[in-house]
Order: sequence, then structure tokens, then C-alpha cells
Amino acid sequence: MTDFKWRHFAGDSILHGVRWYCKYGISYRDLSEMLEERGIAVDHTTLYRWVQKYAPEIEKRLPAKASHPPESATTDKNPTYRAAIERINAERTLEPPVQHRDVKYLNNVIEADHGKLKRLIKPMLGFKTMKSAYATLKGFEVMWMFWKGQFACWYPDQGVMGELRLINRQFGIYGA
Repeated sequence: MTDFKWRHFAGDSILHGVRWYCKYGISYRDLSEMLEERGIAVDHTTLYRWVQKYAPEIEKRLPAKASHPPESATTDKNPTYRAAIERINAERTLEPPVQHRDVKYLNNVIEADHGKLKRLIKPMLGFKTMKSAYATLKGFEVMWMFWKGQFACWYPDQGVMGELRLINRQFGIYGA
């Protein structure tokens, strides 16, 4: 339990708060109120600190096999994408190269992911620093990966409770 030492709250309560914030895109003040309804009186600034500390940590601790390298990338005709994919291919020595398709209207799947991200960020009124954006977006990415079923092999057919157990297990919290 050293991950939550000096935090004044139980680890599962902290992870609940971080998970809910990253999954449902609510404001820190609304989340504070929701937790208070469940008997956990926590200030919105404390929730902010939790997300900054534990959202990237959740992403780091989840199984690495969950994110498979892409076989192809479909982008619009922006030249920066071509340069980025060529750089990625140069760094990938063991895997086959990523195939780049630059067809203007085939990248709607990628753009749809951005729409979900924008809906999550809107209640927050944006980010104040790059550090907070990085940490928060890590948590959003993990929750989005759960939604897309990319962790399903670690909690098959268990739904939200399986998701909760998987995250808690990574921090040594059992029994949830």
C-alpha cells in the first residue's frame, strides 16, 4: 500500500475517483459531490492531484500486450503524418512497417476518437499546463481503451466490475 501512503484516503476510493473522472468527463466539483454522496468527503483540488498522480500510473501498470502496434495508419493528406509514420517505421526494427494510406476521407475512424476526447475535455474548460494535459489524457486513453475492448482478454465478460478489479489489482488492492 505504499502507492497511497500519506494520502488520507483508501486506495480504492482514490482509484474510483480517478477512474470516474477519466471515464465520464465530469468536472472535479461534480465528482467531489458524487463522492460525498457515497460518504467520501474530498475537495475538488484533491481530486485534481489524484488524477495528475494516478492516471499516468494506471496507464503504466496495465498489461503491455493491450496496445498492439498498428498494421496500417489512414490519415488525410497532411504531410506531417507521412514524416511521423516514416520516423516510426525507422525506429521499429523487429515489427513490420506501418502501412500509410493517405486517403482524405478514410480517416473518419480516427477523427471519431477525437470527438469522444473533446466531449471529455469540454467540462474541464481545457488544460492549464502541458503537465496536467499529459497526465489527464493518459487516464482518458486508458478508459477509452477499456471502452473499445482492448483489455477484454484480462477481464472477459465481467463488465465494469472486471475493469475495476483489473485496475485495483495493479495497485495491490484486492476484494473490490
